[in-house]
Amino acid sequence: MVGCGFFWRKCLNFSLLKVSDQSLSLVGEVSGHSCVITAVYVSINGAKRLHLWRQLEEVEGLVDESSWLVGGDFNIIANVVESYDFESLGPYESADMEAFRNCLSSLELIDHPFVGLVYTWSNRQDMNFLARKLDRVLINSKWLEEFPNSFVEFKAQGVSDHCPALVSFFKENHANRPKPFKFFNCWARHGEFLNILANLSHAGCYIDEEKSLQNELHDLEVAEASFYKQKAKVYLLREGDRNTKFFHYAVMRKRRKNTVRLLYTEDGSRLDTFETMSAEMVRFYTVLLGMEDSCVKSCDADVFKGLLGYELPCATVASLVKEISNEEIKASLFKQGNEKSPGPDGYTTYFFKVAWDIIQVDFLVAIRDFF
Repeated sequence: MVGCGFFWRKCLNFSLLKVSDQSLSLVGEVSGHSCVITAVYVSINGAKRLHLWRQLEEVEGLVDESSWLVGGDFNIIANVVESYDFESLGPYESADMEAFRNCLSSLELIDHPFVGLVYTWSNRQDMNFLARKLDRVLINSKWLEEFPNSFVEFKAQGVSDHCPALVSFFKENHANRPKPFKFFNCWARHGEFLNILANLSHAGCYIDEEKSLQNELHDLEVAEASFYKQKAKVYLLREGDRNTKFFHYAVMRKRRKNTVRLLYTEDGSRLDTFETMSAEMVRFYTVLLGMEDSCVKSCDADVFKGLLGYELPCATVASLVKEISNEEIKASLFKQGNEKSPGPDGYTTYFFKVAWDIIQVDFLVAIRDFF
């Protein structure tokens, strides 16, 4: 019989919360934050798995407002792509998979972003090889909020046919570099925004005014919702919705996915410091982009014309090179979405739309200079 258990250092204060035949839950405190950790070893029997899903719902009632992490062998995949042979399986679906997904949705648990192996179990057979993601580390939104630097790595199999999961509560980012400027659309909602912008365009002093404006907007509910909507890149809610908690949750998930905390080189070396990872990235892309491909040679334009067998009519050619009008430039700008990512200067299209009466002359000159 296989079970699950816990070992922890004496400096950590944990106590038993709930025990069942397929799970073990502890409650304790880490860095002043209350948290619940549940280890599971789920039966391969579908009926017994359903019993565990109900047990986890009971644990959720005890979790209350605490951070919650659930990890272990679930013995079920959530989606067909979590099986190594998913291409041959096709659109496979089972009642057990649906019940598992419904359980995660009901408990509001998501996979903790991780590095390492995707398929955490394999049958280790040369013939009829099979690998699947049966092991997971799940967390609730409170965990993301209170342990933003937690880290999960699925390591290679040892003597077991499952991959061990290493969970770290704290794995700090290796570089605390100044972040580039980025305009947030919520700033434009301030009643004095255009007046301040007009004054700045003449004064040429941006930093102090920008800080003052940001501080004033910090506590505005509408501005906060707009801020997180843009950061989260979520467009499903109607304009005017103020579900800030939802957006904040999406922002934290996006930030986790965009953070690189571990790299493996081509020879299998493990890199986990900013210096080694940045050096490897520079080396990799220098090799990738800096090598000349001997198979690529220049080609005369007439050769392409012969291959295509088509030439643009003279009238069409003229329209492609004619001077663009101010109306065309403005129309192209105003067709772009307000929540799209900003350009290299940090300004979104929404900024240019709102401030059009102030910046249009400079904007049009810049666009014309480009052409």
